[in-house]
Amino acid sequence: TTRLVPQSFSYARPQLQGFSLSTGESQADTDTTAILTVTGQNFGADPSKVSMTVGNRNCPVLTANHNTLTCDLPQGAGSSLSIVITVDSQPGSNSLAFAYKRPSIDGASSGPLSGPTVGGGTLTL
Repeated sequence: TTRLVPQSFSYARPQLQGFSLSTGESQADTDTTAILTVTGQNFGADPSKVSMTVGNRNCPVLTANHNTLTCDLPQGAGSSLSIVITVDSQPGSNSLAFAYKRPSIDGASSGPLSGPTVGGGTLTL
């Protein structure tokens, strides 16, 4: 007689290897409209089964294949933000660190060039 022995089976976990931005830069502006491309393995081919977050903010997945995902990067701020991927409820085996650019001030106007030392003047950035 043949005896069947139960076997367990699982798919390999998604693994992230790198990322790039549609802007060609390594960091995104805080008010970005960039597309984030993540490379790796075991992503599957159905974008509806993939979820991606950047710093705990949803990054809606646009396209998926076994080695590449793209998502619509949300506006944000900060550095050392984790890019996390889940495929069909299976979390990735690792995450990647992402950073938005630091805000910068392009100019300022304050009306008069001097004012009282106690404050109270208006400064527009």
